[in-house]
Amino acid sequence: MPRWILPLVASICVLAVATATVVVWQSVSGGGSEPTKQPPLAGQLASEYPSAPIATSEVSATQLGADQFVSVLSAENQYLRPGFVHDDSTVVTMTANQGSSDHSLVGVVVETGEHWVSPVRPRACADRIVDHQMVCTDAGSVYFINTLTGRVTHTVPLDGGMGYGLAYDGDNAYVVSATTGDKTITQVTPTGRGWSQTYPPAGELPSGDSTTTLATDSLVATASGSVTVASTVDGRVLVNRPGGASISTLADGSILVIAGSFSNGQVSRGPVLVVRPDGSVDEVDGDSVATPAVSSPAESEWALIGGRLVDSRSGDPQWQVPVVSGTSTPNLSLLTAQQAVIVDGDGARVHSIDTTTGLERWSAGTIRQFGENVGVTDGQRYIYVSPDNGIVAAELETGAPQWSLPPSPGGSESVYAGPQILAVGDHLVVATPGAITVYDPTGGPASAPGEPGTTGQAAGNSDDEYVTRCPSAPVFEPQRFATSAGGLVVTMKVTATCPTGDVLSSGSTRITITEGAALVASGLFDFSRSVLALPPGRGADRPRSIDLDMTFSPGSFLRLPDTLPSGPGAAGTTYLVECEQVGGPGTLTEAPAPAGGASPAAVSASSPFIPQDVDVEAVVEDALRRQANSDRNFILANLNNRWVAQLSSKQPGLVADGRVWSRQAILDEFLALRLRFNDVRLLWSGEWTVFDDPEWWVTVAAATFGGPGEANAWCASNGLDRDHCFAKLVSTTVPPEGTTLYQR
Repeated sequence: MPRWILPLVASICVLAVATATVVVWQSVSGGGSEPTKQPPLAGQLASEYPSAPIATSEVSATQLGADQFVSVLSAENQYLRPGFVHDDSTVVTMTANQGSSDHSLVGVVVETGEHWVSPVRPRACADRIVDHQMVCTDAGSVYFINTLTGRVTHTVPLDGGMGYGLAYDGDNAYVVSATTGDKTITQVTPTGRGWSQTYPPAGELPSGDSTTTLATDSLVATASGSVTVASTVDGRVLVNRPGGASISTLADGSILVIAGSFSNGQVSRGPVLVVRPDGSVDEVDGDSVATPAVSSPAESEWALIGGRLVDSRSGDPQWQVPVVSGTSTPNLSLLTAQQAVIVDGDGARVHSIDTTTGLERWSAGTIRQFGENVGVTDGQRYIYVSPDNGIVAAELETGAPQWSLPPSPGGSESVYAGPQILAVGDHLVVATPGAITVYDPTGGPASAPGEPGTTGQAAGNSDDEYVTRCPSAPVFEPQRFATSAGGLVVTMKVTATCPTGDVLSSGSTRITITEGAALVASGLFDFSRSVLALPPGRGADRPRSIDLDMTFSPGSFLRLPDTLPSGPGAAGTTYLVECEQVGGPGTLTEAPAPAGGASPAAVSASSPFIPQDVDVEAVVEDALRRQANSDRNFILANLNNRWVAQLSSKQPGLVADGRVWSRQAILDEFLALRLRFNDVRLLWSGEWTVFDDPEWWVTVAAATFGGPGEANAWCASNGLDRDHCFAKLVSTTVPPEGTTLYQR
């Protein structure tokens, strides 16, 4: 679900005035004016680990009835090599058994420790998760899969089979196949096939069966002895020539590949080609490339090319890597203005290099691993694999060890079976072929490397600041609307109106959002267990704001993001946010704020709360009408005259499934299906000729199918019976006869 930026937003919060409440706001400096700490870098741990963590959950391969975990990439899982794809919420891998090529796709949601097993069994997946969605293939279809639940949101048949490469740009999949020397890339959208382009043979360098395929927002690339880079818009070729099998990316979406030639039995590698999102191509001297896994913004365009640190924009080298033991390309794990953390090509040592001089600052022993996962950082420490397959956290500045963990279960000393360390949001995850182990942070929120950090859960010093309840209420400003598995997520900018900050500690606080006269969401939030402490200002500055993700659970919201005004045309939109401490202001008299001066980053509604002066029937009817209006254009453009899966048809007063259906129940069911399947759409039957009765609210899944049999197969694969899912042709011109087919 896309996130929507909401400009020119206004809010009001009404609170009962209460007796003073005191919260200790713990400072991270010695006093005086403190500059704002820089947030964690992309790919970095979002919280700190100043002391050894304790495992909070673990999922083993044997627990799932398998021998081991293997990579989702086809070039790796055929050899039973381990591998893990993740975003900031979920770790995804496959399970496998020795002697069997049958794999199951599984995911571990790290916040809860819960796992899922996908109902489909793909052969391979792309290596990218975007907005909690990834793509996978088997011999006959491309699957778009929600990584929070494992459910398939879209299924698209593949006419030519699964191919040998798969990539995902966040919107579409790209399948790579080959026939008679030609290479073909086919774009697959969630609703069908997009473009397909064939590229002539470009000559091949010896590569064995190594192959890599990936996509950024603008580019798709595949390499396996020859390198092809094309535009994701139309398949226009940008590079098609002999080259190496490795592909690297930069933060701006550029792709770096290694060109080469093969003549008289001699292989010549280089130069490195830098393909920009705008389609331009630069050449840089060098025969190897590694881009930083984590980098500060100013260094995000730098790469190790031919063993030198090079500005990819100009091609100018800065220094030669002083330490490389082995023949493989070194991995660039972290790059900032202060230091570069590099792991030898053969994985024997970790080196910290001064970014300015190129001189080594410290080094430590590690262990050779397959793949590029070599360590993570929380901004203060570098956490990596020790030579005995345990875990070590070293001070980032000096390399001094701070804590260690013994070898994780399910690992071995094999180059393919050592532990992989993953930064998954706040959580440190150690993944081996046998187990995925999740660790909770032991410190406060992380900052970028080079910024001051916390010292643990009891962080603080003599310069603690005190936050008291403010007699005037804080301001809540909606910044973004999105959906998650838990409901409607509203990112609020929350600011105290007193320079000394504020605190909310009531166990029953009503938050209501309206847009014009239309109710958007209203629910009760419990701040008694997780106090919302709003930071004070610095000197004469106004209080600082915090961002708070407020999740309105099903039943407490009426609108989805795509029905809310957004973008330049919504400049006059006003959102009113009201809050009332229904259960009183809370009894907290004094307590420490969370370590590092941070309040909770997220909170969920404990129950719905519809204000008494709201005409529920009217606002629900309005919400249904807005949703159908919003979905109508999408359906006309993408689903019209196509077979889909119909999930529901309801009207007020209908008796079905043991209940009498009201407008509220119809809306709640639609919203629940939207959260479950990620993309379902609402129709008013009177606007579509395929329905006999014009007064039904109809819900359909947004995937399209070549025929009714495929739609019904999708229903069955998602565990839905014929009463709750069947094939339906959607059209504005076709009469009802023959447009409905039920499962057998």
